[in-house]
Amino acid sequence: LVHHEDGFNADEAERLSAKRNLYRRLGLPAAHRLVVPSRRLERIARTTWKQPPGRLQRIPNGIPVKRFGRAAAIPGLPQDGAPVIGTAARLGAVKNLPRLVRAFAHVPQPARLVIVGEGPERERIQAQADQLGLTERVLLPGFMPDPATFMGAFDIFALSSD
Repeated sequence: LVHHEDGFNADEAERLSAKRNLYRRLGLPAAHRLVVPSRRLERIARTTWKQPPGRLQRIPNGIPVKRFGRAAAIPGLPQDGAPVIGTAARLGAVKNLPRLVRAFAHVPQPARLVIVGEGPERERIQAQADQLGLTERVLLPGFMPDPATFMGAFDIFALSSD
């Protein structure tokens, strides 16, 4: 059994869940390996979850950059040479994409913001763009299955997660 911890949702943004920590401390000894993507999670696994170094493996998130060429596969994105700031995420509260829209409001024209994905926060993100007068510069094309086909269109990749 290999268990993977990849981060925390909103309920553990401020502090770790005591109930989940208890489960981790009781359940993780059954795992052959525990895989984490960051040094922070590695430290938590060692200290809070009491995982021995031999069971713990940190594998950083990575991107095979050769697959990501300049792409023009984003529906509705004009090919006019304007800088593109983009992200790809599940449109959930923990990603705090309205924050990204607010930050983008300070980026001068003609730059565009592209948010690829679907989720329960879609309307809130669009409302934030509309409220700030960014409707023409913020694009939400929805879910796109293969990031390699569209991320090459981003000049800057942005993350706004809590």
